[in-house]
Amino acid sequence: MGFDELAIESVKTAYRAYILDNNPTLFQNALVDDKAPIVLFQSRWLGDCDIISESYTVLSSCENTCVVQGKIDYWNKQHDSFTERNTVSTVVCVKDGDTVKFAGVHNSGTKRRVINKGGYIDKDEYYRTIIENLCDVLMEIDVDNNEMNYDEVKYREFFGEAPRFNNMDEWFWHICTNFLNKNDAEKLDIFRDADIVKRLRNNDFIFETEFRIHRQNDEIWVHLRIIFIPDSDMISASKVFILMDDITLEMNEKMQNLEYARKDSLTGLWNRRYTEELIASLIKDKGNGIFMIVDVDKFKDINDTYGHITGDDILKRV
Repeated sequence: MGFDELAIESVKTAYRAYILDNNPTLFQNALVDDKAPIVLFQSRWLGDCDIISESYTVLSSCENTCVVQGKIDYWNKQHDSFTERNTVSTVVCVKDGDTVKFAGVHNSGTKRRVINKGGYIDKDEYYRTIIENLCDVLMEIDVDNNEMNYDEVKYREFFGEAPRFNNMDEWFWHICTNFLNKNDAEKLDIFRDADIVKRLRNNDFIFETEFRIHRQNDEIWVHLRIIFIPDSDMISASKVFILMDDITLEMNEKMQNLEYARKDSLTGLWNRRYTEELIASLIKDKGNGIFMIVDVDKFKDINDTYGHITGDDILKRV
């Protein structure tokens, strides 16, 4: 059985258990780690229904990653009457040895209520537990409808202000303008259309980075994980999950390692600050030498035309 077939079988097994038995543990236990996003619709009819039809499609695939979408139509048997319902599950699957793990799960159904604007969280205790353990901040962006959903309480605790955004661009520019450490600005230049299209075409659905933000009384390190769920044409993102965690303690420990603090994370070269220290030391010790600067002509045009993924690759090659 190939990877795509194995991924379909894994999603099918977990999806049927959730619909027929109201059992989410197969989705939960297959997550790559406890930070992977999982969004489940809540319904009092789960576990009290019969499946009418179901289908599973691989939306995109590469050697170790694929996106599987499942659709189930079912009859609700509540009150001795039959009501037809339907749900859609989109799952990012990754190969883990001979098994399949889930890097992201998004279930939607009729009258779905998961996280709504204004901080409302479904009162179901199981779902509350999932949300509280996902990460410090979870935001779900519905690109098709240009909407953002988030937990207002957790967002306020993290950023020290109330969220007041209607779409991803509005939020992104607010963060870059008011919170982002300027030395980390390029790390967040990831929402350009050219970059997103290239990621989806390369089956690169997960982006991770670390950066610093200024708050009212302190500066913290943030681990950002973004998962793109593509549309059926693989041209743009249909949904985007943004997960953020405060990793200040972890990064402070890492920064004690001088090599980590002195090297550029992209190229592996010494960074500017440590390079200046080396030059000063060499001049003091040897008194003479050769200093060479390498410049890439029109590099900004490369980023603007082909996106920062291509720009990063060229920097590493140079």
